[in-house]
Amino acid sequence: MIYALLSPERSIVKIGCSERKDPVKRCEEIEQAGPDRLVLLLLMRGDWFVEKELHRNFTAARVPARQEWFHVTHEIEDWLRAEVGIVTQPFYEWLLTRRDGADPIGNFARAATEAKDFPKSALSFFSVEDHLRARDASLETHTSFEEAWREFLRDEAKRDREDLAMKARAFKRNVTRSSKPPKEPAISVDLSEVTALFEHLLPEALMLRPERARALDTILCFRLEGCGDWTVDCKSDPPICARGRSDGACCFVEVSGGDFAAMFSDPNVGMQLYAQKKLRISGDLSHATKIAEVFDLARPEIGTTLRRVPA
Repeated sequence: MIYALLSPERSIVKIGCSERKDPVKRCEEIEQAGPDRLVLLLLMRGDWFVEKELHRNFTAARVPARQEWFHVTHEIEDWLRAEVGIVTQPFYEWLLTRRDGADPIGNFARAATEAKDFPKSALSFFSVEDHLRARDASLETHTSFEEAWREFLRDEAKRDREDLAMKARAFKRNVTRSSKPPKEPAISVDLSEVTALFEHLLPEALMLRPERARALDTILCFRLEGCGDWTVDCKSDPPICARGRSDGACCFVEVSGGDFAAMFSDPNVGMQLYAQKKLRISGDLSHATKIAEVFDLARPEIGTTLRRVPA
């Protein structure tokens, strides 16, 4: 996950990545290594490929000898103000759940939710900070807000992890049920989970790992009986996965939704389906070898891998 940490004087920001650790804990470790209290502004989905892309975009603002720190230029401030990252609920709604706290965050929550002009739809740090500055809030209030915002992002990160884990578990349950070679009648599977892969998990993977996707240099079109047509375009910028069939695809794959799910857990299923002509591949067959690699992009979210199918 990508994080943005602001220095106390608001002049430089650290844009880093924490792929395995809790991102808020990682930020707290960075803070403990120095003398200053840092402000956690933002958490967004992304791996080190996304981090590298951001660093490249902001190269001109890089602080000399500090690889991940950048001067807060207008360009960076505009990005920080526009990007909401993993935040899906307004900060105000979270504050309503903290009103009973007997601590500075609780005090801030009560004052904020009782104020008639508090920005109730705010999703970003600066939206709230601008409001506090306009009201000439005290230093103590600003400090309490920064603490509250950090805890808010901690909760949002936990919710985000749980949401992805739930989707992965649901898809894995479907895969487990359909792991054997298809028989007559076909194995009954929950096709909504296959659709969820194309609607949610794969698009998220392409968004988080765009450079890996573009390196595959392919456009794949899937016609899944019971789940519709889907195109995965790794050549576009950014790479996309969308409903519909593209005549410009490099490779076309036709299979039932249930049989497609079965290929995730048994490498022999794909070959059997192909031999039985239940898996049909047309177009440039050299791109068929990239099918597994496309779905490997979503492996952290899915928790399993689409095995290679024969060309």
